[in-house]
Amino acid sequence: MATVVTLGTVVVPLVVVFFPRYGVLIGVAIGATAGVAWLARRRREHARARATSLAVQVVCGELADDLRMGRVPADAIRAAGARWSGLRPVVVVAELHHDVAEALSEVARLPGADGLRDVAAAWQVSGRAGSRLAEALDQVAGLLAARERRARLIESEMAAARATGLVVSGLPLLVLSMGAGLGTSPWSFFLTGVGAVALALALVLLFVGWAWLDRLTSNAVPGLSRERPRSKASDVSLLRRWRLPLALLAGVAGWAFIGGVAGVVAAAVLVPLAWRTLSNARGPGALRREQRLAADHPLVVELLAQALSAGADIASALRMVAAAVGDPWDSRLALPLNALDVGQPPGEVWADLERDPITAGLGRALSRSHATGVPVSEAMRRLAVDLRESADLVAHAYARTVEVRAAVPLGVCFLPAFVLLGVVPLVAGVLGDLAWISQA
Repeated sequence: MATVVTLGTVVVPLVVVFFPRYGVLIGVAIGATAGVAWLARRRREHARARATSLAVQVVCGELADDLRMGRVPADAIRAAGARWSGLRPVVVVAELHHDVAEALSEVARLPGADGLRDVAAAWQVSGRAGSRLAEALDQVAGLLAARERRARLIESEMAAARATGLVVSGLPLLVLSMGAGLGTSPWSFFLTGVGAVALALALVLLFVGWAWLDRLTSNAVPGLSRERPRSKASDVSLLRRWRLPLALLAGVAGWAFIGGVAGVVAAAVLVPLAWRTLSNARGPGALRREQRLAADHPLVVELLAQALSAGADIASALRMVAAAVGDPWDSRLALPLNALDVGQPPGEVWADLERDPITAGLGRALSRSHATGVPVSEAMRRLAVDLRESADLVAHAYARTVEVRAAVPLGVCFLPAFVLLGVVPLVAGVLGDLAWISQA
C-alpha cells in the first residue's frame, strides 16, 4: 500500500497539470486502490490470526495428551514445536532449561496466539503448586475450545452482514450498466466535478463501512490483534476529561432553551447532573480491563482448583494464580491478599470479594466453602462449570445482537454509497438526455 501512496503523490500532480479533467478521477482510483489493499491486508491478518488460534487450541490438547502418556515436558514441547512452527522459540527455551512459561507468554503476543497466555499460566501454577500439568492443560484446552466455538458463532452471524455489504457494493455497477444499455450516459456523470466528488465520497463511505464491519468482528473475537501497551490516560474517558466545559455547555443550553428564571433553575440542575454523569464515564482502558477480567475468570477458577487440589492453602493458591494470570487479575486480587496477610478474617475478605461484580462468583464460592466446610477445590470446579455455561449464554446473546450492530454500517455507509454510485449518476444521465432532447 505504501507503493500505491508513493505512486499517487508523484502521478496525480502531473496528471492534474496536464489532464485536469481526469486528474481527480485518477486520484480517486489510487485512493480506492490503497483502501482495497488495506482492507485486503486486514482480512489476511484476520485469517492468519484465526489459523494461529486454531493451532494453539490443537497444540494445547496435544501437549496434555503427551504429558498424560508419560512424556517429560521438554519432549512434549519439542513434539508440539515440530507440529506448529510458532512454538520454536519455546522449544529453544525448554532445551536450555529456562522458564518455559515466560517464553509461552512472549509467543502469546502474536495475533491469534492469545490462548498461549492460558497455557503459560497453567504451566506456571502447576510448577509452583506441584499439581499435574496434564490435568491443568486439559482444562485450558476445554476453555480454548469453548472460546473457539463462541468465535465461530459470532463470525457466522457476521457473514450475513458481509454478504449484504458485498451485494450493495457491487450493485451500482449493475445499475449503471443497465442505464447505459437503455441509452442513457450515467458513466459520464463521474467526469464532471460534482460526479468526481460524489465518487470520492461514495468510495470513502464504502471503505468506512467495510472497516466498521471488520472492527465489529475484531472486537467480538478476542486475541485477533497484536496487543499494544496502553497509557494510563486511556483509563480516563474523554468525556470525563472534558466534563467541566461539557457540564457548563449543558447548563447554557438549558438556560437558552427554556429562558427566564426557569432557565436559570434548569441550568443549576443540569450542570451538577451532567458533571456527575460524565464523571462516571469509563475510558477504553478500563473497559478493556473489565473484558479481560471476565474472559479470564474461568481460567482463574480452574487454576485455583488445580492448586488447591495439590495441597496449597487458599492464600497461596490465590497468590500463585494472580501472578501466573497477570494483569488485571493480579491487581484485582492484591487487596484481598493484603487483607489476609495482615490478619483480617477470611470470611470478611470473601464478603468483600462478593461485593465486587467481577469477583462476585468467586467470593460466594469461597464464603460458602468457609461457612459450610465444603472443600474449596470442589467449590471452584463447580464455579468453573457455571462460568463456562454463563460465558456460552453471553456469547449466544451477543451473537443475536451482531446482526443489529452490523445493520448500522449498512444503513449509514453502504446505502448512501449505493445512492451516490448508482442512483445519482443514473438520474443525472436521464436528466441530461432529456435536456438534450428538449434543446433539439
